[in-house]
Amino acid sequence: INSITMTSSLQARARSQQKSATANPSPFSRIVPDCVYLIFEYHLQPVTAHMQQSLSKKEIRFCATHMRNWDFEPDTNVQAFFESMASYPKRGPPISIEAKCNKSLSDFAFPHFRGVKKLNICGWGLYSRSTLITDEAFTNLRGIEKLDMSHNHSSSITDQAFTNL
Repeated sequence: INSITMTSSLQARARSQQKSATANPSPFSRIVPDCVYLIFEYHLQPVTAHMQQSLSKKEIRFCATHMRNWDFEPDTNVQAFFESMASYPKRGPPISIEAKCNKSLSDFAFPHFRGVKKLNICGWGLYSRSTLITDEAFTNLRGIEKLDMSHNHSSSITDQAFTNL
């Protein structure tokens, strides 16, 4: 009889603790979800053309919500990638975009770079000599801290492009 009474009292105490834990959650209960944001905010996510085509809507939403640093391979369509995430909420503008030697970079991708702190587009002009980056594209880069455009053809950029920075 004593073991049954002890079991009943232990179960009652456990139920009481569960109720109080539910009513008063621990301040540590948010540590893991909050860390997810920090971990992915500073993670540099490589983006390949294959990945771009195979992401599910749930994965695109996760990328849009959590990730802010991107490393695009040359065959990846930067504009299409950012447009696929446009309808999802974001934590803020991109922090860093690496689009070295990207073959699809054009004026239409630059509105997605608004607010970026670091942009590396070195070598993109090697593949797209006929593409001209206009003054309007650079208006989206106001406040940029680091811009790497090395190994580009000077004929790919208009004369007045940097006046809007």
